[in-house]
Amino acid sequence: MMFSTLRTSSFFIARLMGLLIAVCVSLVASSLIALTLPVWLGRSVMALWLVGAPPPGPQISATDAQTEVKVHELYTAACGLYLCWLAARAVSLVLGWLPQGRAAMVDRLKQWCLLGLKTIVASTILLGVIPLLFGLLLELVVIIPLRVPIHQTPILFIWQDWALGVLYTKIACAITMMGPDWFLRAAIERAYRDGIRDMNLTFIFKELAAPVIVSFGLALSVPYVIAYSFVPIFVTNLQLRNLIARRLYPFLLLICVLNVIVFLQIRQFKKLYEHIKNDKYLVGQRLVNYDHRKKTQAAT
Repeated sequence: MMFSTLRTSSFFIARLMGLLIAVCVSLVASSLIALTLPVWLGRSVMALWLVGAPPPGPQISATDAQTEVKVHELYTAACGLYLCWLAARAVSLVLGWLPQGRAAMVDRLKQWCLLGLKTIVASTILLGVIPLLFGLLLELVVIIPLRVPIHQTPILFIWQDWALGVLYTKIACAITMMGPDWFLRAAIERAYRDGIRDMNLTFIFKELAAPVIVSFGLALSVPYVIAYSFVPIFVTNLQLRNLIARRLYPFLLLICVLNVIVFLQIRQFKKLYEHIKNDKYLVGQRLVNYDHRKKTQAAT
């Protein structure tokens, strides 16, 4: 067996060191981009729509506090990573459509743009407007009467109410799906079955969004109109006006809950009455030995 000597090229050590330096620089650059780019994107996106509450410190003005909103870096990184994933997914889809031709790619882009527009509109209504109204309603009905004294002015933070409204909406949807069969449950089930690709905006607007928005809008506007339009005509005391305005929302909610309970009880009693009558007098599909007029005349 013969061994050949290793012939090194000129400047072998320098080239090897250059390769190692290039590897280190590329690793550092890729790590830096992977760590900073998602965070920067997340900060930029959140700075467009996130508005925080000013801290209670008296030395900071409202404008300075709003400009110094602090968001946890985990949220910004998650938002940036999601945006990067969306961009990579879009690029991969476009590259996959290129072999099909220009016309097919344009048709696909039109379909996806239309689907994205429909999704944005539906998400704005179902995940934006409805949770915001729900959060504001529960803020006025439950949280403010329990936590804010009468002599203090309540401050509403829209983003916090919206975030709580999203949680309340999820709970309400779960309760609705576990409840009896009615139009709202049927609408939610159909919207879930259709999904995003077969989304019907007309059905979502008419059967799902419109009844909920109208109900929440009336629940928010009717007490406000009563408290600030009709009550000042009959009540001149400012403290009594404030008390009525603050307690009117839970009072009307209590009345609505009582009406619903009474209606359900009346409905259950009617079902019980029909069940007892059918068990006593119904043979097959025909009533026997039951003459309401004769019994009434005999009783009189």
